[in-house]
Amino acid sequence: MCFGHQQQMNLQVLWVPSITCGASCSYTSKPFTSTNSSTYFPSSAPIDPNMPSTVTYGTGTVAGTPVSDSFSWGSVKLHNASFLLVNYEDSVMRSIMNRRGDGIIGLAYQSGLDPSAQHDSVFHYIAIRGLIAQPSFSIWLDANATATTTTQGQAAGVIILGGTDTTLYNGEFTLFALTGSYFWTIAATAVSVGNSSVSVSPNVMLDSGSMGISLDSGTIQLLVEILSGAAAQIDAGSGLYILPSRICTNGDV
Repeated sequence: MCFGHQQQMNLQVLWVPSITCGASCSYTSKPFTSTNSSTYFPSSAPIDPNMPSTVTYGTGTVAGTPVSDSFSWGSVKLHNASFLLVNYEDSVMRSIMNRRGDGIIGLAYQSGLDPSAQHDSVFHYIAIRGLIAQPSFSIWLDANATATTTTQGQAAGVIILGGTDTTLYNGEFTLFALTGSYFWTIAATAVSVGNSSVSVSPNVMLDSGSMGISLDSGTIQLLVEILSGAAAQIDAGSGLYILPSRICTNGDV
């Protein structure tokens, strides 16, 4: 069976919808039917003992049964890999998915918030078995992709396992050391706007699953004032801060 998955950098779990989920799940392909797989192992079989049965994304939740099976991701083939077979998505999660994929692949850093309850992310499983050239992955997003073009089959981006594609970028990468476990967090002490600087938390989290920049309200208000020269205003409908179009004249961020 083939599944289309969203990727999430803040959790480790891979999950797919079960045939038993029915209308409770939002998916684009077909749900997983265990009887159609000759390599499927139910929860009674030896699998990752720390795989959770419930996963929460913000305020959205999925629940199911930890199982294992063999599957492929591109040219990489995995055997006896653990995943969550989901039989329940709450209304928030159905709205998040909204037929944008069948499930989610977690790409969180392996250490985990609780070292005593770690479980392998899919990427860690791939890397430690030497199935890719380098223990790294890269994400490229197509700036020209739209909802219409992706519906028509055009890829909105690429996830590259084991390295990079030099045809997709110019220049050199800047490397940052990770400052914590689980989340992809790096050190950050300030945000500079022209000649002005605003102190921020010592750590920031990189998240490919969001298009926004999230900061505490005090820091955001200071940045808006520096950028626009006026007090920060919030749009009541979206809950987002409004910036005038002239901010580009006030310096680079």
